[in-house]
Amino acid sequence: MSYSWGTLAAERTTFIMKKIPFDWRLSPSDLSYARMQRSITGPFICKYLDRFEQEYLNHDPISILRRIWNGEWTAVQCVRASCKISCIAHQINPCLLNIMIPEALEKARKLDKSFEKGRGSVKGFLHGLPISVKDQFHVKGSDTTMGYVGWIGTFEGDGDSTKVEAVESQVISDLEGQGAVVFCKTSLPQTVLYDETINNIIGQTLNPVNRLLSCGGSSGGFLSRSLEGLELVMSSLLSTSPWLRDPAVVPIPWRKEDRLKARKRLKFGIFSWDGMIQPHPPVTRALEIVVNALKHAGHEPAIMNADGSQHIQQQLALSGEPLINDLQDFYTLKSPMSLLEYQDRALQLRDYRQAYSDYWNSTADADGNMVDAVLMPAAPHAAVIPGKWVHLAYTEVLNLLDYTALVIPITHADKHMDELHAYVPVSEKDSRNWTAYDAEIYDDAPVGIQIVGRVCEEEKIIGVAEVVEGVLGR
Repeated sequence: MSYSWGTLAAERTTFIMKKIPFDWRLSPSDLSYARMQRSITGPFICKYLDRFEQEYLNHDPISILRRIWNGEWTAVQCVRASCKISCIAHQINPCLLNIMIPEALEKARKLDKSFEKGRGSVKGFLHGLPISVKDQFHVKGSDTTMGYVGWIGTFEGDGDSTKVEAVESQVISDLEGQGAVVFCKTSLPQTVLYDETINNIIGQTLNPVNRLLSCGGSSGGFLSRSLEGLELVMSSLLSTSPWLRDPAVVPIPWRKEDRLKARKRLKFGIFSWDGMIQPHPPVTRALEIVVNALKHAGHEPAIMNADGSQHIQQQLALSGEPLINDLQDFYTLKSPMSLLEYQDRALQLRDYRQAYSDYWNSTADADGNMVDAVLMPAAPHAAVIPGKWVHLAYTEVLNLLDYTALVIPITHADKHMDELHAYVPVSEKDSRNWTAYDAEIYDDAPVGIQIVGRVCEEEKIIGVAEVVEGVLGR
């Protein structure tokens, strides 16, 4: 019997809802009230949580683990709280493609039992920490949809495969090997190549802080609540030598000394816009806040301009091919690329990376001091109004270069401070982005900036981010 994609998607939506315990389900009146709220975070969601869950919600990974390891909290308590909070959030803002409550609680019970028997000994650096993963990772006992209806109940589209719900991604095995508990799989855009989290399975996930805005994509959410939590997870994973099991991983252990080296007088490259799409007023103000704080603390700013990639354009002109197609063209069905075309693109990539490396090195020409990191917008908007995105290049170029990038929150949009000013757009696309800004809609939306380093500088960039947070008084 064949099913339409709409039927399959509806069945998956029902499947997820049936996994939510009855005492965690919201009433029709609660759901109706939630739909009228601009923000469903903080006090709003806390109305549905008990005292422990409210306290738990305000802790980062480091403090959660500290309380588990000193016996104040149990892994079961923490996993249950994460599951409940996620289930409530999903009902008012669809964000889950699967949730594994019984399985996660059973893993937590085993961790608590071993902790008790071992008199405080832990399984690993992440013992008891609940972790959500994007639904592009394989987790045993769950399918992986990648946002495709056709992947529901299959292994990468193959419903007859013996691998259905039986395969686990290496990073998941490594996380759980360190004691983490994977409890849910979060939504993602169809194709995983879009800057809004939307698919035909559960629809669109909105920004919980401001539901008039998108939550972003292709990963619609933050990686960690703190820099310390981010470092803990990354260092824990690398402590297992994952390159021995996954040849795609660069064999470099976590270098804590590189983070500590960042605690000095730094030279920052300031890249305020890319010459193509002017950032909205809240984004420009956020960058100014950081630059002014760094200057006041004695760090050195250095303006980095978009030079139009003149060298690269000359190389591309040799073949007449563009380096990056826009998304509409990218998704159009076309003939497979020939080997010669592929080799040509690889050469373009090499030249592009060389040009950026040369430009970065040139920042030392004036005084002998090279830029330590670059501050730049993460996007030309705070969080895009659904359907209004026009430009991915602020992050896309960093993926192309394989540079290290970390986005940190800086401020919130303010309708009184962030009004549109006189500006002449440089293109029709720039005009569409500029006129999409609405101070009322964006009011109080969180605004972040990107801290960018070179290849394999993750530890250093976390250290630089600590410096930035320090000068901001955090």
